Amino acid sequence: MKDYQNARQRAKNEGGHPPVNQDSSHQDSSHQGVLGVEWDAQLVPSPYRPTEGDRIALFGRWIIDAGHKDFHTEIHPPLLMVTASGGTSTHARITSRPYLVSQHWPEGSGSFREHLITELKKLPLQSTRLEAHPTVWATPFRGRQSMTMVLRASTSPPPGKTLQVQYALTARSGVSVAMTPALPDGVQIDVTFDSASYQAPSLPPRSDVSIDVNQLASQAGAGTAEVFGEIFVGFTDPIAEGFIREGIKTDSYTLPPSWQPPFATSPTVVDVAHLSGVISVTVNDQQPYPLIGDVFILIS
Repeated sequence: MKDYQNARQRAKNEGGHPPVNQDSSHQDSSHQGVLGVEWDAQLVPSPYRPTEGDRIALFGRWIIDAGHKDFHTEIHPPLLMVTASGGTSTHARITSRPYLVSQHWPEGSGSFREHLITELKKLPLQSTRLEAHPTVWATPFRGRQSMTMVLRASTSPPPGKTLQVQYALTARSGVSVAMTPALPDGVQIDVTFDSASYQAPSLPPRSDVSIDVNQLASQAGAGTAEVFGEIFVGFTDPIAEGFIREGIKTDSYTLPPSWQPPFATSPTVVDVAHLSGVISVTVNDQQPYPLIGDVFILIS
């Protein structure tokens, strides 16, 4: 939470917005020019995370995050993220989410708050543990999702020079990529995810983990922490309290090393003027990402 606040404050300061007192109850009252992005950390490979100065294109769920007091909006989580940096060539890193955690809990228990209330009611006669096992969707999108971006060189090619694109992209079945010229200095990239033909990956290995209730409340956003307080206040059954102190039993997933990029694929180099639509990508249904890889814009 503190990292988010610091990043947001820096963005505001650099964008011309006045500093906000972090101790103020109104610290979330101004978000002009700042859009938060939240993603499961393990699902964003280190080489594909943005660094300072990168330009970023995001496609995903633009939501109101009720876990914060001010109910601000976020892209949470992205479906596709493209980060680009310049220099002698423009380098774009493309990654996508392999899974989506549902906000609805199993057995018709509704939201996380409602699920915890249901679990508390089971103690101690129907159950001796609080449990929370979220549904994880291996197809992280619905229908046909089309996303378009333009990747440009840092400068237009001088006379006698050629604009080229070099790419090495890995995709699962059901994903297609098209490239067309965006002259004089760029390439338009069109990405399509189609759930009708998408081959969903298996879920990664799962293990049980216990989360301390107090720790969970302290690490949550202010709005979520208040929800925890409302749920557990006045709960005085001494036997049930002992079970609560054992924590909430939930799931932990770990991506195997073989699911980490880079994936073996030879780069393709094409003159931008010769691009005409759908390109050939490496189809690999043994890795979990719908689409991942690198694109370079070169002048040669």
